[in-house]
Amino acid sequence: SVLNQYAGKHLVCTVTPAANSGKMGVTAVSNPVYVSGLPVIDNIMLHLDASILSSNYDTSVGQWSDISGKSMHATETSAARQPILASEKIGDVDYNGKIHETYVKYLKFDNIDDRLRILNYSALNLNDMTVFLVYRNKDEVEFTVYQDEISNTPLLIQRVNNSNNVIISSSSNINNFAFDIAEIIIYNGSLSSEKRQLVNDYLNNKYLPEKADVSIQSLLSRTDKV
Repeated sequence: SVLNQYAGKHLVCTVTPAANSGKMGVTAVSNPVYVSGLPVIDNIMLHLDASILSSNYDTSVGQWSDISGKSMHATETSAARQPILASEKIGDVDYNGKIHETYVKYLKFDNIDDRLRILNYSALNLNDMTVFLVYRNKDEVEFTVYQDEISNTPLLIQRVNNSNNVIISSSSNINNFAFDIAEIIIYNGSLSSEKRQLVNDYLNNKYLPEKADVSIQSLLSRTDKV
């Protein structure tokens, strides 16, 4: 299918205007758009991806929609502050000699008061889940693709006060409370090593694209002729 063909890649669109007379205009090229295509969907319980959020940047986000199909949306709580939607350049794509910038969207959880509550939380078995988390703390430049069991996740996704109120927030046992969170994926139970690798590769390609392999062949002075 078209989705499978372009999943995990940046899609660049071009438009060339044409008049009825046959005169062609100047071709315009879009910035790359990342086409999602999560390779493992079996037993998925929650998938929050900041790239689907369409609010203006630097505005608070009251709901982060779940795209897993389970409708476990993350929404604001009455006693919490809302995280802020932000965007940042993570690389460049060279298309026909033209450089196009690639960006990542993420939610800024600035301190312990920034949190979202997961709806339909009763479906989550917090004792038996596999979590993939794309995040960074305030002092980091690149995003980290983290994968482990829920108990070791550096982000609090937990029941509050032994209740059924499940939240997403910065970890209270870390002095630096600021986190940027780009994506959260939760699976029920454990995944095979092959499936874990597929998801890890997908997320690393999305958030940590490989830099172009550029090498210097020779250095010439201004008086040298090629």
